[in-house]
Amino acid sequence: MALATDGVVTCWGWDYHRQVSLTPQTERFSRIAASMYGSMGLTRDGRVLVWGLLDQPPSSLTCVQTVVAGGYHAFAETEGDTDGDGRCDSIDNCPTIANPTQADCDNDGIGDVCEIAAGAPDFNHDTIPDTCQCIADLVLVDHQVNGADLGALLSQWGLANASTVSDMNRDGKVNGADLGYLLSNWGPCPN
Repeated sequence: MALATDGVVTCWGWDYHRQVSLTPQTERFSRIAASMYGSMGLTRDGRVLVWGLLDQPPSSLTCVQTVVAGGYHAFAETEGDTDGDGRCDSIDNCPTIANPTQADCDNDGIGDVCEIAAGAPDFNHDTIPDTCQCIADLVLVDHQVNGADLGALLSQWGLANASTVSDMNRDGKVNGADLGYLLSNWGPCPN
């Protein structure tokens, strides 16, 4: 059994249990293992495939790092998923806080929820760091916080309606907190 640099597997030799003739031809692998009765491989997208006389791996098998085959059995070494979001720690952009979508608005390799947990502002509590959006640009959405936005905010002052656009922090009312945020972001949006 051999694994080429492009991920193609080639098997040869005794084929009594079809461990050679059943070799997947369209899959690309990162790891392989062979036994007397079957062969197995870890695909580049993290699936474990077996062929020959080996049983299929459990469907719950995730986060596999490597595979090993013995005479009558097979092993898979796995890694953790600390936050339980279905992403293995080695590929999770925020391994300690669940974020199954892997949202990363600024594409810096750190998940949005981790940036917020580390102190990035999220005034409107939408799990997107404020640096990736211009939430004070209320009216024209022209990437400018200006008089039009101030006018919209003041026209809704005191409203107790969480769906109003001027309630930027989503606390159910338009008040000084929203005004302060708008004024502190006055001018062109940074993003």
